[in-house]
Amino acid sequence: AAAPPAWTLCVGAPVAEVGGVGALTLGGLLDEAVERFGPREAVVLDDPLLDGATARWTYERLGAEARRIGRALVAAGVEPGDAVGIVMGNRPEAVAAVFGAALAGAVAAPMSTFSPPPELAHLVDLCGAPVVLTQSQLLARRFGDDLAAIAEDRPFLRRVAALGEPSWEALMAEGDATPGDRLDARAAAATPDDPALVIFSSGTTSEPKGILHRHRSPALQCWLQARVFARHPGTRMFSALPLFWTAGLNTAVGATLAAGGCWVAQETFDAGDALALM
Repeated sequence: AAAPPAWTLCVGAPVAEVGGVGALTLGGLLDEAVERFGPREAVVLDDPLLDGATARWTYERLGAEARRIGRALVAAGVEPGDAVGIVMGNRPEAVAAVFGAALAGAVAAPMSTFSPPPELAHLVDLCGAPVVLTQSQLLARRFGDDLAAIAEDRPFLRRVAALGEPSWEALMAEGDATPGDRLDARAAAATPDDPALVIFSSGTTSEPKGILHRHRSPALQCWLQARVFARHPGTRMFSALPLFWTAGLNTAVGATLAAGGCWVAQETFDAGDALALM
């Protein structure tokens, strides 16, 4: 009989002994970044929804918008542990939505903008989201219309808010009327072991599957990848990877924000525009 293989067990250092690791909740990570890098640029985008005008969000603006979305979710009846669907291109509001959901104690569920309506309905069913945040238009897709049609047969999907349409401002207005201490209490109660993020598989060989992550996993990856890739406050990071993939969310955006850099966002690739913003 062949000898059993000789395995070598590799054990990394305990997290407590690794430098550069901060808060291990997504809300805590955002709060630390805002405190450290407040007036620096966090996200820039030549925004198609603003006729190409350049949106420049500082860390302070990103934190404020995330909290606004978080309060809106609380006002909409989202409870801790509920999923919040996010169907957006690479844009500042998508980042704010992920952090806003985390601050509200919800589970952010970014969904592929490549999904045709039947697959999008499947993703909504998988996570059972009572609220989906989207945008009015991305190229030829009108996600607000698609999701409104999906919601007709799904009583659990109570609210679809599309950036660029009245539904978004209506939801945000409800959040503006919600006391901030309600959101503060949700954020303070979150622990690294609470569920925070669903990443869906691509669905290449079967229907997409939802993989649930606790706060610790994405937060830790942001801190560690910032160190591995030597991100710093002067970093201007462009990536065409979408936020609904881990490489886009963690490696490109999260690691850059953890280090105080700026994410150069584009919803559709334009090399000259990317270089100008960088």
